[in-house]
Amino acid sequence: MQQKVQLGIAIIHTPLLLILDEPFKGLDPLNRQLFIDILLNQAKQGTTILYSTHVIEEAQKMANSLLIIDKGEKIEYGEIEEVRKKYGSNTLMISFTGKKPLRDGKTYTSIIYNSSAEVTPRAQFNTDDVIKELIDNGTNILELKVDYPSLNEIFIESVKKHAK
Repeated sequence: MQQKVQLGIAIIHTPLLLILDEPFKGLDPLNRQLFIDILLNQAKQGTTILYSTHVIEEAQKMANSLLIIDKGEKIEYGEIEEVRKKYGSNTLMISFTGKKPLRDGKTYTSIIYNSSAEVTPRAQFNTDDVIKELIDNGTNILELKVDYPSLNEIFIESVKKHAK
């Protein structure tokens, strides 16, 4: 309830700039969606919204542009779709049943969620090689989409490179 009051106070005067730090932390799904709807409406009315989050999927759904900072240094910045394109276009987004994909297969690396995964071919392999390895290892692919990497994958990759 305190977060609702704070957001109400912050937007009551239709600010030109709204700065939020983890605005959805601790909210249940219903109130999270309510906040998202309110913020998207504010953005449509011309408010620039700057918010920090550790929930990368949230940023990918809501934001137009992003800034990734590691140890106080800017390591990635730009329009979301431009940043995603910069990191490649052969990431496989899969839904599966049965055996989970290996985290690091011979032909790919992956980020595995509950019953879905983001699978990226290694440099010398293509998506056909990856699909074959997944099937050979007993992964039953229900849905497959070739896409740009998610912001989550980009965050992990860019922070790892920055650490070197």
